[in-house]
Amino acid sequence: MNLDQLLDRLKMDHLQASLDTLCEHASKKDLNYREFLEQALAQE
Repeated sequence: MNLDQLLDRLKMDHLQASLDTLCEHASKKDLNYREFLEQALAQE
């Protein structure tokens, strides 16, 4: 199962739509996993 399928299964539509942008932001800001997860869940 891939990430898009998992997000769809969990009904995380907002996160699915903004995931690429969020990943780019996390990379530029050098976020750790916890910080990334916090921001990802806040998107939802």
